[in-house]
Amino acid sequence: ILSMWKGNGTSCLHRFPFSAINFYCYEGVLDILNGAHRLSDDDEDSPSNTQEVSTFSRLIAGAVAGTTACVACYPLDLVRTRITTQLDGKETYRGITDAFAKIIQNEGALGLYSGL
Repeated sequence: ILSMWKGNGTSCLHRFPFSAINFYCYEGVLDILNGAHRLSDDDEDSPSNTQEVSTFSRLIAGAVAGTTACVACYPLDLVRTRITTQLDGKETYRGITDAFAKIIQNEGALGLYSGL
C-alpha cells in the first residue's frame, strides 16, 4: 500500500513553485503586453471601465506563464516520475535529494531536463 504514495512528496513540493512562477509570469506578461498601468481585476469589472485586457493578451500571457512554469519545474517532474516508476527490490533512488544527486552525477545537469 505504501507504493501508492511513491513520488507524492515530489508532487506536493512541485505545486508551490509551479503556481508561484505561473501567477508571477502571467501578471508580468500582461503588464508587458498592456502596460503596467493596466487596471486591477476589481477595476476591470467596473461599469465605468473603458480599458479592457483583450482575450488574445490573456491567451499569450497564459501560454508564456504555463510554459515558463513547466520548464522551471520540469526537474521535479522528472524526479517524481523516476521515483514512482522504480520496481520493488530494484530501487535506484532513496528519495528526492538522492535522485537529484544521482541524476546530476550520472547524466550531468542537463540530465534533469532529459525528455523535455
